Amino acid sequence: MQDALFGDDALGERTWSVADLARSIGGVVEQGFPAEVWVRGEIRNLPPPGDERRARPHLYFDLIEPPPPGQRPKAVLAVVLWSSDRRRVNADLRRSGVRVSAMDNGVDVRIRGRVRWWAPGGRVQIQMTGIDPDYTLGRLAADREAVLAALEADGLLDRNRALTRPLVPGRVGVVTSLGSAAHADVRRVLDGAGLGPLVVEVDARTQGPAAAETIPAALRAAVAAGAEVVLLVRGGGSRIELACFDHEPVARAVATCPVPVITGIGHEIDSSVT
Repeated sequence: MQDALFGDDALGERTWSVADLARSIGGVVEQGFPAEVWVRGEIRNLPPPGDERRARPHLYFDLIEPPPPGQRPKAVLAVVLWSSDRRRVNADLRRSGVRVSAMDNGVDVRIRGRVRWWAPGGRVQIQMTGIDPDYTLGRLAADREAVLAALEADGLLDRNRALTRPLVPGRVGVVTSLGSAAHADVRRVLDGAGLGPLVVEVDARTQGPAAAETIPAALRAAVAAGAEVVLLVRGGGSRIELACFDHEPVARAVATCPVPVITGIGHEIDSSVT
């Protein structure tokens, strides 16, 4: 009986309450990262412009280590941008010529923040306090040059341009974001030229990570529908918003398309690999 009352059971391992353990974890995290840190990664799970969650004072999203195509992210960090810091971050973006709405899923960023343990959610998060717009713009430029070099090495830069354009196409493919201003502009011109009945429209995302899959698929669909020439169009936007037209899968899809592809992307001063 004495063993049962005063033995090992009474001197057993400590049992933590959830709250106590969470506080302890938080203390370890803050001691390990006492100062703000810079971290780079790709934006994921950011509510799109127009989503009511984007209009709330505080913004929540994830930062990921980009994986190979078709695989899960190698690592994910939760990010919170409090309203007070959000105003300063947005001001920094505007001063660098970057539209706030251009910061979207798939954009590679370098952000500054405090590493904290969020006990209610049971996870580590970055409390974002700043951003480096030059990093994002520099990465876009470097990626663009790499894609151009790869296309040139494969002899693809002038491949589509060398195709003969039909004088009067029997069917015209239009690949764009259906319902957009660019879509309306193209339809107005084609309808005014009497080509409306010849148009085959195929929807594609023209911004963000989905563009790398939907634009090539839309080009193939337009050709399969009998298009003898395809118009790939997108309205104006910032360098970040138009960045999907510098992505290699999109550029290769245009270069290897069996029919001529004519692009109208952004404004006259904009130039993309596509």
